[in-house]
Amino acid sequence: MVFKIKPMSGRDWSRFDRDAREDDRCAPWVAQALADCAAAARQGRVLPRWWAQDRRRGHYLVRLPALMGQELADRYCMRVKPRMYGLRSQGIGDRRVFLVGADLSGEELLQVGSVLAEAFAVHGATGSPWRGDPLKEALLVPSPQSALL
Repeated sequence: MVFKIKPMSGRDWSRFDRDAREDDRCAPWVAQALADCAAAARQGRVLPRWWAQDRRRGHYLVRLPALMGQELADRYCMRVKPRMYGLRSQGIGDRRVFLVGADLSGEELLQVGSVLAEAFAVHGATGSPWRGDPLKEALLVPSPQSALL
């Protein structure tokens, strides 16, 4: 896999929204978050500017905007072609991330873990990694039972 950091455009947000709608197993909160981001991009609102993309394989990682009134944590959307997944960190700056709204096992879980590690190694927490960025070494952990979206 070869992930590269790319600047995001409104067209990219629309693409993410389309990919979520085409994945019938995509968690509803991920699809809604991406639809909201695509609409916000069309209105010119400020959104995260960078994403990690493996163009050849069709995988990518996108940081989602912070949600007011929610527990403080980093939220992401990751596409491991052809599926879309929602991710959340244990807390701001925590390298432990878990899938929200997806129950994986076996080969699918191994593939997601592999893509996650490669994507975060390039993306870090924000798309512009800094020295000591904990998410450059993201660790996929089991989802807590009480995980909030």
